[in-house]
Amino acid sequence: YRITTTAGAPFYVASIMDEAERNGNDLSSITGYMVGAASVPPSLVERAERAGLPVYRAYGSSEHPVITTGAPAAPLAKRAGTDGRLVPGSEIRLLDDGEIASRGPDLFLGYTDPRLDADSFLPGGWFCTGDIGRFDDDGFLTITDRKKDIIITSGGKNIAPQGLENDIKLGRYVSQAL
Repeated sequence: YRITTTAGAPFYVASIMDEAERNGNDLSSITGYMVGAASVPPSLVERAERAGLPVYRAYGSSEHPVITTGAPAAPLAKRAGTDGRLVPGSEIRLLDDGEIASRGPDLFLGYTDPRLDADSFLPGGWFCTGDIGRFDDDGFLTITDRKKDIIITSGGKNIAPQGLENDIKLGRYVSQAL
């Protein structure tokens, strides 16, 4: 159908490229592919670049769908290593522990169980995402971890899921840490 832009999770980008490699499909009509909804390894964006597919990362959640996004014209290092810049109307406040609090026009109004809202919202309508991140000098956000999802091993060691997920994607198995 010669689409020009699309979006999806990392699995779909990889599948599109796998299929194109297998069958010689032409992806040249795609001028931008926004990828998110899961952790995006830089190697996936780099692979897409080699295939001529302009992939860029984005950040959001079910509660606040699109907070930041990259752009097809951004340098490869920014597209592969960051989650983009704030979209118009969205705001981020980094709390003392690096947790991202966000607000903006597409932020949900609250959970169906109001008791959950007490721990999720700060005064002024800021939503505590549970994600840890940082901005670089150019205003690009990078998600570095999750605040709430810590694996505590039987040996009492704390492992951040983001680090474990990255190790697995890179073929490093960390069974000795478990």
